[in-house]
Amino acid sequence: MHPYRGTNYRRNIVYPQIGFDTYYTRDDFSNPYKLRNYISDRTLFERIITEYEENLDSGQTLFSYNVTIQNHGGYYSSNTKNMSLSIDVLNTEFSTTRAEIYVNLVKATDDAFQLLVNYFEEVEEPTVIVMFGDHQPDIGDGAYEYLLGGDEDTLTSEELMEKYKIPFIVWANYDIEEETIEATSLNYLYSIIADRLGLSMTGYQEYLLDLSEEIPVINSVGYWGADGEFYELDDKDSPYYELVNEYNILEYNDIFGGDNRYYDFFTLDAAEEAG
Repeated sequence: MHPYRGTNYRRNIVYPQIGFDTYYTRDDFSNPYKLRNYISDRTLFERIITEYEENLDSGQTLFSYNVTIQNHGGYYSSNTKNMSLSIDVLNTEFSTTRAEIYVNLVKATDDAFQLLVNYFEEVEEPTVIVMFGDHQPDIGDGAYEYLLGGDEDTLTSEELMEKYKIPFIVWANYDIEEETIEATSLNYLYSIIADRLGLSMTGYQEYLLDLSEEIPVINSVGYWGADGEFYELDDKDSPYYELVNEYNILEYNDIFGGDNRYYDFFTLDAAEEAG
């Protein structure tokens, strides 16, 4: 579900191709409650509950992947319809208008998320909720210079990694071991969750879990090794250079391999048959 235009980023084409049975867009929400001009997270979370309840009699497990829209930029004072602006940003180093709108939107999401968790605390079906952000917000000129301690052009790659940092949470309505993961990257998220919850993994996902032990965080800017040091992606002197190169080869084969794609390594059916 993505309560915005169905064609955004060609989701209407991509989602069916990667295995989703149904794709709901903003056109599938009747009389939704909006914050600003966007369908609210509360409306989306209520729809998750509705989809869960309607799926109960099917005997099938429900996997619901939801891309929210409520907190999307831009954050303009002329577009605050239905918003509570009870949180102030007390800072004189940069214009705080966008930051204040953003943090108040986050508070609204937090309240809606509590309702979602409260509901699934009471259901019998084992349920796991994963929430994460996909990028940091544009909260105005000067904000990131202040937060990062300098202009992007003057920062090192390691310092720029701060701009890619987003939170995530994994919650279950049954007992799982509490854990704080100080740092990881999105490419590892499913493997980590599957490992903790005992879910099936492909050979590639198991490979990523192992790789995360050696290279805990990696993105297009660089990576941190298990030794605690930061490295550029093309640093041939890095003790992890060959691991990164191997990872690049596997990524390429997965995406562009065509007839030469290592099918058994990347598909769950093959992994389950082998297991």
